[in-house]
Amino acid sequence: MIFSEFKKLLSSYPLFSTKDLSIFLGGKYNRSTLNNLKRWEDSGLLIQLCRGVYLFSEYDVENLAMLARKIYDPSYVSLEYALGYYGIIPEMVFSVTSVTTRLTKEFYNSAGHFYYHKIKKTAFSGYIPMMKDGISYYFATPEKALVDFLYLHRDDLDGSKNQFESYRFNEEYQWKKGQLLSYAKLFSNKKTILLTYKFIELYCHKGGNNAT
Repeated sequence: MIFSEFKKLLSSYPLFSTKDLSIFLGGKYNRSTLNNLKRWEDSGLLIQLCRGVYLFSEYDVENLAMLARKIYDPSYVSLEYALGYYGIIPEMVFSVTSVTTRLTKEFYNSAGHFYYHKIKKTAFSGYIPMMKDGISYYFATPEKALVDFLYLHRDDLDGSKNQFESYRFNEEYQWKKGQLLSYAKLFSNKKTILLTYKFIELYCHKGGNNAT
């Protein structure tokens, strides 16, 4: 198969895996297919994001978060990347941070840096399904991104005002207190729940910040 034919076949799927190809190609998926992928990657037509996952190099990735779930699934984008996206922290976060129920892992490729933190299966929720150009991915709600952050940094956090202020959280953000507490309790971790209460005391005390 020549590249133009292959590209036409996957015209609606700029991001794909070898598992996807085995479905699309059926009986035509063989060793020759894998050899072609390698050749097209070497010639710059494809980008290999991780073993068995490819992206058409000419595809303009609007948001690196789009690629995260395909690289390591199940996962959803959360933590610093999501907090920065929502304007909750001021820093620009270049690494895509996600949570997963699998082992903690990171990937470096020509598209960027992707880091995955393991959390409990019972806490793997609070995300929004998103779709763009046939690419499906999950993105944490603001409240879940914050609670994930508190849980994974619980050993370094003491809940003090000075420490929280060092992260420069957006004091004007309208938090949903009920959701913060509900997500914190999913972790069944006393320190995480305590940190969430401390955060609420500092950032949800103003009028309009008491939404559930």
